[in-house]
Amino acid sequence: RFVNWVGEQKPDVCVWCEAQPIYKNGTAEKLDNISEWRADSLLVAFWKETAARYGHKYVFLGGHRDNYPQVITSNRPVEGVDRIVGNGADSVVSHGAGWARIEVEGQKVNIVTLHTWPQQYSMNVAGRSKEEIQASKDAHEGDLYRAQEMQYICEETIGTVPGAEEQLWLMTGDFNAISPVDNFHYGKDPGDPCFLTHLYIRGNTPYVDLVEKFHPGEFCKSTLSGRRIDMVYVTPALEKRA
Repeated sequence: RFVNWVGEQKPDVCVWCEAQPIYKNGTAEKLDNISEWRADSLLVAFWKETAARYGHKYVFLGGHRDNYPQVITSNRPVEGVDRIVGNGADSVVSHGAGWARIEVEGQKVNIVTLHTWPQQYSMNVAGRSKEEIQASKDAHEGDLYRAQEMQYICEETIGTVPGAEEQLWLMTGDFNAISPVDNFHYGKDPGDPCFLTHLYIRGNTPYVDLVEKFHPGEFCKSTLSGRRIDMVYVTPALEKRA
């Protein structure tokens, strides 16, 4: 059903987040040995076989520190630029990110995929006592952590290229954070730390929110819970081509 549905959309490029089996088919029961699926060779082979069935010959696996990678599939060759997992044990990257390029009509399109920290508490207190986790939630450390992670990902991708605002860049994935653009729907204090991740992007990068541009003043949820946390950001040069 999945292959048939994707094929019906006739996409040129797909970005899949959480692109790895964790549960047994048709159940909420976890696989017996998830570590077997973490092998890049097996994961890529699985997606190459699946993507080929809906017409995509090319696959790029982004960086992943755990069981939640992102995968790009395409009907054009994909050049892997970087797999972003951070700088070692003290890495601020939670799941991982990827940076790839696809050539379209002689121009390079940069695609950044990501999946940021999902919790209300900081990743630094994960696995600690309930009291420490609750204290971290109360201090909005999850929001602060996500913003720090986003800064790192942007600095390692679009931030490394001079004149990126004139180039074709797209950043997409699960941001696990809501945007101040949608606060007419949420009704939160404008200074709420929950907006820090997207405030960083909007204030420190050339990216523009493509959904905001296409649907001004309209709330477009991306989750069953009624939030928009899955975004598509593009540079002005790519927006003109959208």
